[in-house]
Amino acid sequence: MVRTRAGLAALLAGLALAVVACGGGGAATPALTKAPATTPTIAAAPVEPSAIITCDVIPGTDVSAVSPFSIPLESVTPGSSVPGQCVYQFHKDGEYAAIKIDILPFASHDEAVAALQSHSQAIRDGYGIEPEAIAGLGDLAAWSAGNVEDAGIDVVTGPWFIDVNLDSQGGKVPDAARRSTAIALAKLALSRIP
Repeated sequence: MVRTRAGLAALLAGLALAVVACGGGGAATPALTKAPATTPTIAAAPVEPSAIITCDVIPGTDVSAVSPFSIPLESVTPGSSVPGQCVYQFHKDGEYAAIKIDILPFASHDEAVAALQSHSQAIRDGYGIEPEAIAGLGDLAAWSAGNVEDAGIDVVTGPWFIDVNLDSQGGKVPDAARRSTAIALAKLALSRIP
């Protein structure tokens, strides 16, 4: 069983690719309370979903600027197994942390909502916790802290599913700081996708 938010997000990325490639699936009713829709500000012309490269959309300087970690950003790397993922690695003197951001296109809003619901259920099953609905962020958003090291937020806007996952060894970062960072990065992603 997958027991990390990042592992669950990787499973969702595979689902997103399959749904987009196959052209559909059934609609789903949101399990979380629907947040009011917001209109993101887009600085550039919209791009095709397949053209989204998360590491370009959210560069390391932006992530480092809101990072809750006391160690510096060491590398920014596209996810090798998850298209649409970027991994931001932090390291200094034997301490490691990471932020992973997935920006995944689905064929429809309903399918993106179904992905969020599936991820929320996997978190319930894996951690025994209930993801918390976050109002005013995208069309639907949920925060969860699976353990002292792993936490993140999932957001749906239109056909897009955004997952921001923070992983820090030893639980040295307070939950409030991880939550604040995850929300800030989700808002940044929302402002930069079509």
